Amino acid sequence: MHDRYRPGRQVGCGHRSTDADNFVRLHVGTTQDKARHICLKLGGAAFYPLKQEMVWSWTWHEGSVTQEGYFNVHFGTDHTVTTTSRSDVMRGH
Repeated sequence: MHDRYRPGRQVGCGHRSTDADNFVRLHVGTTQDKARHICLKLGGAAFYPLKQEMVWSWTWHEGSVTQEGYFNVHFGTDHTVTTTSRSDVMRGH
């Protein structure tokens, strides 16, 4: 992780927080740019035209039955977070 306090000027380097720590920092009203900065490795994105929303997803490991899930961030037409959700990764048997 590179810490910057002005564009282009690095002030430190260290380990990035865990995914769960980063997901907690996302809340209603967070912009897409800030969300991209908080959670760097985007797993996927999908636009749902009927709902007029963009959903970004990350795969992460948790303590649920499947042990692997998706953390989803939903953005409205103003490009800010409207809600978050989680879903299980479905694998074929």
